Amino acid sequence: MGKDLEPRRRTHDPGEVIVVAGELMEADRTRAEQADLHAIGHELGVPAPYVDRAVVELDRRRKRRSVAVVIATLVALGTVFVLTRRLLRPPPPVAAVSPEKSPRGLRVGLDLRHGVGAATSWNELAARGAAVTLVEQSIGDGALADLDVLVVLEARKNWDPSELDAVVRFVRSGHGLVIADLGWSWVTYDKRPLQELPANVLGSQLGFGFTNDVLGVPTAIDPNVLGGLRALTRATPWVPCGVTVAPERGRLLVRDAHLRPMIGVVDAAKGRTVAIGHAGLVVDNPALLSFAVALAAGR
Repeated sequence: MGKDLEPRRRTHDPGEVIVVAGELMEADRTRAEQADLHAIGHELGVPAPYVDRAVVELDRRRKRRSVAVVIATLVALGTVFVLTRRLLRPPPPVAAVSPEKSPRGLRVGLDLRHGVGAATSWNELAARGAAVTLVEQSIGDGALADLDVLVVLEARKNWDPSELDAVVRFVRSGHGLVIADLGWSWVTYDKRPLQELPANVLGSQLGFGFTNDVLGVPTAIDPNVLGGLRALTRATPWVPCGVTVAPERGRLLVRDAHLRPMIGVVDAAKGRTVAIGHAGLVVDNPALLSFAVALAAGR
């Protein structure tokens, strides 16, 4: 091939390359998040076509951004790029569930008087060697006497004062509590203040809380913290809320892509609570409930 027929090597302006790269990254991120937007809309009662129209409208408004906004967006995209690379870094190989986090031999009660239940999670606990009990009567010291861990999923019935005191004593005396709830659902559908959420009434005494934040799917997961679980499944379109734990005696276990926490653990005197930002997390991931029960029991 003659020199005249050889393809010419083109050079590009670095500034143009950076701008186009930022646009491509933003487009990829938008496509990746589209399914999450539909899931959030579904749980909030917003039809998918309106979600899509909202995305189009936001794109139209963004076309009028100033140069300063473009620069700020590029900086933000750079941050997202760095965080995404860290989050997607393959974790080291670990066992499916670490032995020290097994619920084997634990006596576990599921509170059906105040919350809901899930047969799949319950069967998983039994298969892993836990003795399971359905608690349907009033929760007092007698109902809790034969339990190591109490599980409460989305309580919508308030504890009366004696029940509340009994659960607090149960945990502080060295037992475990696993509690999953949804703060934004309580505010949106029950139309009541967040501090009146039954789980938050209990959490105010034990050092945890559920927020009104609408989170994305669980993403930032450390398998060394979750007993070997590398990922959490979302088989149904649930949308988690945020959780808080007392910083001086708690730690956060799972976050979404924006690093907002949805699962945390906190100590209270001799006992421990695991707070989970949606019951769907344990319904779709029974092994997570087994891990949480073992962790709440101090294993």
